[in-house]
Amino acid sequence: MRYLFLAALLLWFPRPASAQNPLASPAMDVSLVERWRIPGGIDGQSFGRIVSVAGGDSGRVFLLDGEFSRVYVVDDGTGKLIDSFGKEGEGPGDLRHAQYAFVAGPDRLDIVSLMPPSIQSLTFVGDYLDSRRLGFSGHFVLVWLSRATRMGDGYVVSGTSADAGMNQDLFIGAATDDMVLSSTFVSRTVAKHGTMRLQDLTFDQPRWDTDGSNLFISSAYPEYRIDVYSFDGSLQRRLRRSYKHLPRSDGEIQYLKDSFREARNKTGGTIDTSVDPFYRDIDDLYVLPDGNLLVLTSRRARATAGASLGEFDVLDAATGALKRRVRFLGEGNALFDNYVVCGWRLFVVTDMKPPTWHAGRDRDRDVPYMSVICYELRDTP
Repeated sequence: MRYLFLAALLLWFPRPASAQNPLASPAMDVSLVERWRIPGGIDGQSFGRIVSVAGGDSGRVFLLDGEFSRVYVVDDGTGKLIDSFGKEGEGPGDLRHAQYAFVAGPDRLDIVSLMPPSIQSLTFVGDYLDSRRLGFSGHFVLVWLSRATRMGDGYVVSGTSADAGMNQDLFIGAATDDMVLSSTFVSRTVAKHGTMRLQDLTFDQPRWDTDGSNLFISSAYPEYRIDVYSFDGSLQRRLRRSYKHLPRSDGEIQYLKDSFREARNKTGGTIDTSVDPFYRDIDDLYVLPDGNLLVLTSRRARATAGASLGEFDVLDAATGALKRRVRFLGEGNALFDNYVVCGWRLFVVTDMKPPTWHAGRDRDRDVPYMSVICYELRDTP
């Protein structure tokens, strides 16, 4: 049980960022058009925890509530409830430990489960189609799956793995259509265990997205770098930009260490922590339908928090060249809220990120009920 808690800790703890490109080109202010919002809840009850938002060309948006093991289906144009399905359990169609959802084809919604690490396919009305459990080999004895999506002839998958000594790695890999792990793009040890001792723990997980043919993975460290892979695991190109890293404050570093100390007290054993003095440079990364990349950096996320959704770099996905900077005006806070880009929609899930994400800022504030806001991106410059 202790190791399960640590795995969940790694999946939910901060995905920090870092500093800014010294180029002085000003950002263009863009007022986003709000299509709809669902304030606080739906179908007569408040949201538990919306862990994933999925959309496609079906005219539907799927909101996965991981706490209530339920999918809410809403109209893409109005946000009105169309249907809902799912329940706690481990049988066909049940959604225990559901972490992520994505549209995998016409009338096919795939649900990613943390454990056992698997993908379950349902119709758009919740009827069970099939399921596939992630197959892995080598020294791994446990795998927790946090995210997956279609790419090439199979899937991109990411999560946490552990060997017999309970040393834990974060990984991003490619899996075949029947969910056998075929190659690994990124694997990084995040926890080493001795005898009842967690010797080191770092927690920056790379951000990634795919256009269906290429996989874009940002660095988990203080460097503005995006690696582009093909499905077979080969590195196609590396996109880099100059950037001045953003340092963490002493108070923030101490707060993170205190948070891990609390985790140690709950799980037993000893945890020695290693906290990078800088945020990683790239905070979030999204692939747009026109082939451009939308990149949110650490400095821009924090400098604009509360005043706008954020200031984003728009990069050419082929060359990494900066095409423009845009400041999206609308309701959203990059420090507290989760952003999801599906096609030309930007969804804001409010108050999604755990307290350690903003490392002590406004820790004691009253947190409202979680809401979902849908913005249109198509007509932005």
